[in-house]
Amino acid sequence: MASEPQNPAEAGLRAVQDAVGGAVAAQQRSVSLAQDWAEGLIEAYKGQAESYRALTDAMRSSMEALEKTLQSQEETSRALKESLDAYRGVIERANETQERSMQFVQNFSENVVETLRNQLESSRSLLM
Repeated sequence: MASEPQNPAEAGLRAVQDAVGGAVAAQQRSVSLAQDWAEGLIEAYKGQAESYRALTDAMRSSMEALEKTLQSQEETSRALKESLDAYRGVIERANETQERSMQFVQNFSENVVETLRNQLESSRSLLM
């Protein structure tokens, strides 16, 4: 133990210096651990923020696609309704035309029958 001081004051000073040095080293380790923890936490929050940003972008894209799909479905439904309405109109007009044609044929047939009756009666009266 050749490095031990001979004077008690020097020994006390050395002990205080060692104690303070140990306390300072422990404090530095604590600060370093706290700093590492804080940096790790910051990195975790940055990663989480990036994940949320990506999720938000994905949801925005999904919503835009859904809106386009709904708009397309609305346009398809509108076009289908217009087509069905036009088809219904064609069917109704064809039905009306058919009814008029039937009425015309019936009137024509009745007129022909009436004309033939009249001619028959005229022929009978001439023969008698």
